[in-house]
Amino acid sequence: MILGVTGHRPSRLAMRRSQQPLLTLFAADMLREFGPAKVITGMQCGWDLAVARACVDLKVPFIAAIPWDGFNAEWSAEDRYLFEELLRRCEEAHYCYPPGEYNPKKLHGRNKWIVENSNQMLALWDGYDDGGTASCVRYAQKQGRLVTNVWLRWRDYVRQAA
Repeated sequence: MILGVTGHRPSRLAMRRSQQPLLTLFAADMLREFGPAKVITGMQCGWDLAVARACVDLKVPFIAAIPWDGFNAEWSAEDRYLFEELLRRCEEAHYCYPPGEYNPKKLHGRNKWIVENSNQMLALWDGYDDGGTASCVRYAQKQGRLVTNVWLRWRDYVRQAA
């Protein structure tokens, strides 16, 4: 099974940088539970990079679905370093668009590519009907993909770790 992932960035997760390892541990638990043969992640800060890091830790092959080369140019040096390190460890890097300027349509196009190339979706989505994660979940459902939202499990995970 090829598992696509979609989820929020750290700000939407109400997460401090110090909690990133906790998010990666949660992602690893979810990967163990779902047991995918391969994962497709959008390589955005937050859930996407945590899943990519968990894939590396668990030796699960993953495809890095990147909207365009340079989409992370405005990130912090630490986040860019993590991105580059994970990019070196992926099975394949798929660039959805040629290098260029920021455009939210490119992020949505990347999400569509993830859904269309996955059998099932794992979402870390707060349930609000705005933003890229909500759009990706809607598209996946429209395409008949099973979408498992682990938001409530994540909130419990954070409370238990406190």
